Amino acid sequence: MGKFVLYMLVGIVLALLGILAIYIERRKMSRCTAKTTATIVSVEKEKKVEGESVYIPVYEYSAGNKIMQEKGYIHSSGKDKYKVGQITEIAYNPDKPDEFIINGKGTGFGYALLVLALIVIAVSFSQL
Repeated sequence: MGKFVLYMLVGIVLALLGILAIYIERRKMSRCTAKTTATIVSVEKEKKVEGESVYIPVYEYSAGNKIMQEKGYIHSSGKDKYKVGQITEIAYNPDKPDEFIINGKGTGFGYALLVLALIVIAVSFSQL
């Protein structure tokens, strides 16, 4: 019974975090209504705590009468995923132009947490 409770608690916490992540992402998507194109002007290499490097694109786009340069919120461990000069559609927040989403999509992180939560909860029932 002890493992059941532990797995169930972990599953519930993951589910709540997933729901929260989806909520935050949807709010951001509702604020980012102005559409434009963005160009990758550089790709920055950053080291993670584990020692692995990740690559983060820096996008340049026009927001009203300003030219913005902002780091992307999605990174890759693959060096060749992002190319300087690559163009993509984005939507930005007209009230806060440094906030943007790529191709009208979120990261899907919240949904991944929900799937993981369901798996953990299913495993908890196998512990009965």
